[in-house]
Amino acid sequence: MPHPTRFSYASTSTALPSTIKDHLVSITRNAETNTVRGEMAGILIYGNKCFFHCIEAPASTINRIYNEAVQNPLDQRFELLKRELISERYFKGWEIKYFVREKALQEFFLEHYGKHEFDPYMLEGNRLDAFIKLLARPKHERLSGFPCPTEASIFAGSSSSGRLLNTHYIGFMIMVAILIFLFYLMMDHYMGWDTFQSIYRS
Repeated sequence: MPHPTRFSYASTSTALPSTIKDHLVSITRNAETNTVRGEMAGILIYGNKCFFHCIEAPASTINRIYNEAVQNPLDQRFELLKRELISERYFKGWEIKYFVREKALQEFFLEHYGKHEFDPYMLEGNRLDAFIKLLARPKHERLSGFPCPTEASIFAGSSSSGRLLNTHYIGFMIMVAILIFLFYLMMDHYMGWDTFQSIYRS
């Protein structure tokens, strides 16, 4: 049986903020289909509109994925980082991770490149190998410990943040209203309402 191939590449999404969810869902569905068939395993990292994709599969599957990626209008700046025959697979299935949620990945880029921002185009040589090994560690030993997001929760974070901000704003306005009400009560108690109104109008 021929050895599988490990294939790593970087690309940049051209999808608009309003359509990036559809792009990621499409990638996830295609990858899950290949995984169910037993043809592919690996991981996709998304951040800063960039993808890092590491795939382990037979050469024929790699060639097909390569052609699809190059021709995909939602991908640009496609760059092959490494392609090699392997005797041992690092990955058992396929998963997607988000750079902003992964403290270990942020620390990796800070240590090796002096930046927290995700830039997979910088990965090469020994640092690329170290990055892939980091991704291949068991879940309890690497990354952030966040649960892997489902398709329905991929973009829940941004909407949750918006709801949290709205809740804080409403709470703040209620507090301001209460303070104003207490202020009027205090003025009425100490000065009398008519006296306070005459001072305010003057």
